[in-house]
Amino acid sequence: MQKKDFLPAVFSGRVVQGRKIGRKLGYPTANLAPTKDMPDIPYGVYAGWTSFEEKHYPSMMSFGLAETVGAKDVSFEVCLLGYEGDLYGKDLVVEITVFLREMKKFNSLEELALAIKEDENQARQLLFSNLAKKILDQGYLMSLATQDDGGLWVSDLVYVYDDDFTVYWLSRQDARHSQAILQNPQAAAAITVESTIRGNDAGFQIAGKAEKLEGDMFEIAVKQRIKRGKEPPVKGEKILGKGESWYCLKPEKMEIIYKPYFGFEKQELKLQSPSIDKQS
Repeated sequence: MQKKDFLPAVFSGRVVQGRKIGRKLGYPTANLAPTKDMPDIPYGVYAGWTSFEEKHYPSMMSFGLAETVGAKDVSFEVCLLGYEGDLYGKDLVVEITVFLREMKKFNSLEELALAIKEDENQARQLLFSNLAKKILDQGYLMSLATQDDGGLWVSDLVYVYDDDFTVYWLSRQDARHSQAILQNPQAAAAITVESTIRGNDAGFQIAGKAEKLEGDMFEIAVKQRIKRGKEPPVKGEKILGKGESWYCLKPEKMEIIYKPYFGFEKQELKLQSPSIDKQS
């Protein structure tokens, strides 16, 4: 069974004293005391979210035997990325969502530190990418901002997106935003998801270059039709109406707002796509 088949896994634990080796490597970890609700997952290095005192932190987790530092007992350690403070005695809720790699014995602490740095890069990218996709999947309209000689213009459009976070939409060629893109390709878009019940507002903001695309863009058309609740097109079917074209916005900068985790503080999503096993 693959590692991702065990995920997501959620449990809570209290932080106890450790050997403080992670602190020496620049990655202080919280050692969690074993509890009855600790998940039955294979040894390995994981990523996910840790919460306490109503705050959430992107995190890396290691579960197993840390042979590189001479550990004799199995441990579960959590590194809260971006957190600075004392966690001893605190109760943490840990949600494991992504498998990063197997546990490994390294030849030196320096080699271990380099591996942890790579783990951090992958953890941040995957966690925030999955969060961005969650927002994009829940959203329906995007507000597209373009600029022409008449000034700023905002249009609400049905969008779809690909794995690189390029967003696509179908528009008339004579629409103001379509004409503006031909003059000035720099554009920005915002997708918001609002919850009036819990107040869990979320948003995805993207800035980059927009362009007009040629052809029917069949795969994109399938996504767009399904999103609109319509029957998807079949091969050979005419997709574009008279005077219509597909357009896209390729990201140069992306930011996430997710109130349940970060309040209204923006979190930047880096422009990269690590090729490792993913779990949303």
